[in-house]
Amino acid sequence: MASAEGIRAGKAYVELSVNNSQFVRGLNAAASRLKSWGAAISAVGTKVMGLGTAIVAPMVGAAKIWGSTGAEMLNMSKRTGISVERLSELKFAANQCNVEIETFETGIRKMQQTLVDAASGSDSAQTALNALGLTAKDLAGLPADEQFKRIADGLSQIKDPTLRAAVALDIFGRSGTALLPLVEDGAKGIEQLQDRARKLGLTMSTENAEAAAEFDAALQALWSVLREITTAIGSATAAVIRQFTQACMQVAPTVLAWVKRNQDLLATIFKVAAGVLAAGAAIFLLGKIIAGVGMAIRVVSTAFTTLTTVLGPVVSILTAILSPVGLVIAAVVGLGGYILYATELGGQALSWLGQRFADLARFAGQAWQGISDALATGDIGLAANILWLSLKLAWVKGVNWLQGIWLDFKYWLLSKAQDAWHGLQATAQMLWHGLQIAWIDGVAALKSVWASLVSWHRRASEEMANGMVKSWIWAREKTGAISKEQADFERRYVQGQHEDAVNQINRERDAARTAAEGERQAARQAEDERYNAEMSRIADDARKASDTLKAEQNAQVKAAEADLAAARREFDAARDKARQGRETGKAAGPPAMKKPAVLGDVDAMWDALQKKTVGVIGTFNVSAAWGLASGGVADRLAKSSEATANNTRRLLDEVRARGGAAFE
Repeated sequence: MASAEGIRAGKAYVELSVNNSQFVRGLNAAASRLKSWGAAISAVGTKVMGLGTAIVAPMVGAAKIWGSTGAEMLNMSKRTGISVERLSELKFAANQCNVEIETFETGIRKMQQTLVDAASGSDSAQTALNALGLTAKDLAGLPADEQFKRIADGLSQIKDPTLRAAVALDIFGRSGTALLPLVEDGAKGIEQLQDRARKLGLTMSTENAEAAAEFDAALQALWSVLREITTAIGSATAAVIRQFTQACMQVAPTVLAWVKRNQDLLATIFKVAAGVLAAGAAIFLLGKIIAGVGMAIRVVSTAFTTLTTVLGPVVSILTAILSPVGLVIAAVVGLGGYILYATELGGQALSWLGQRFADLARFAGQAWQGISDALATGDIGLAANILWLSLKLAWVKGVNWLQGIWLDFKYWLLSKAQDAWHGLQATAQMLWHGLQIAWIDGVAALKSVWASLVSWHRRASEEMANGMVKSWIWAREKTGAISKEQADFERRYVQGQHEDAVNQINRERDAARTAAEGERQAARQAEDERYNAEMSRIADDARKASDTLKAEQNAQVKAAEADLAAARREFDAARDKARQGRETGKAAGPPAMKKPAVLGDVDAMWDALQKKTVGVIGTFNVSAAWGLASGGVADRLAKSSEATANNTRRLLDEVRARGGAAFE
């Protein structure tokens, strides 16, 4: 029995366990809350980061555009000699006239060349300026933008568009015609556009352009550094990637060979996938068709309901007149008649029925001839026997015909089931064989790939170790720790060791590949033998099953034919007996009618009853004679007939209880 201390100890254990469990649940709850809190904080951080990115990204893009634009303006100012302020204003003016700033720059540089040529005495340049009423001296010393405005004034004064375009081409080169919209209103129009740019705050200062150019240069330098870093990384990893590429090139033939060896499997997989795809499409289409049929049925139902409502009285009258059973019978008869009329089945059916009726007429004639022969000889028993045998023969023929149809259908169905079963077994074996071959080839390919990867890793490690050792030798040589001759010796020795190690690695790799190929061939041969044996077994089982079915069918057919032949022999024997009796009777003269045994017994019984009859002596009384006659011949005949009926009924019950009568 447990002591009080033990009970208290158990209580303490229970309390400790409960408290511990509560403590663990509390820790889990706290951990869940901390996890949820951390997730909420992370979500807030993600949103804040998204907000910051949404703000920073456009600003970074704006800074990039500012740097590119400022650098462009500063460089163009240096190329044309126009200040950044005026150039930014002229850029706005050109854009308003659908003139690109690059076209404007090209025209300015060509204008400056034309002015230099005119000052140098070029006739064509001087002629172009003279057409504007200007000379090289008039424009000398002016800023480029002022020179452009003076020339624009001159061009605006030329009224002939063709001449104005020609002069513009002479001064501005190929950009002359493109600049005509800008110079159409002369210097006044250009200055108005510049003033508008200043009012819109589009003028860029030289200091701002220089700062933008510095920022753009810094960005370009950063991108150059990043590209150099990428190049350095590529250079550092090129050797390893090259070795990996070589290893892949070595593995590629193995994979290609596996694909070529398993083309049938790949084709089977494709066919199965295509079949699955087609089945899915068919199921999808079937669903759509069913849905469409449902909609059509709904429409027909609605239409029929409406039609029934409208034509209710007429439908009631027709329903009363035409019985459904009669309609069905008429439809079946009509359909059968049309089929017989439209096809050759009618002629075939009539021909078959004609043959059957001819056979039946021939058989009935034979039976009637035998019965007539038996009756001619006075043998009523033989005639009855011939009649019964004819019925029996007809019955056996009908049963055999029906049994033949049933046996054909039965064994056709069983043969199809067996063919399907053995075909399923063969298909399963084919699929399993394909999977086994794929597995064997896949394992062999993986082994070959693994051998190549191990070899590549070992070669890479060997190359790295060789480089480190050579670097150590180089460092010792440069620091004077060893002489040049000693360094050369050590380098040759290290190189020899390196080449030996690489050759050993290659040999081991080739050996592993050869072993994998040998295992693959052995496994494939074993699998092929197993597959061929299984397919042979399935073929043998199918052949044996088919032979067994055919043997059973033939045995049953032969048994039925034997029963029919036995019935035919009995029938023919009875007919021959009747025919022989009739022929014998003709030779001996007219035969006396033989009284049946049953009738002879009745006559004998009649004579005996007459001899035992008691006569009437005394006064004649009709009523008394009637009473006395009740014990005479008539009374005995009635009792005998009743006894005969009872005996016949008992014989019939016994025959039914035994399942029928057998005729020998």
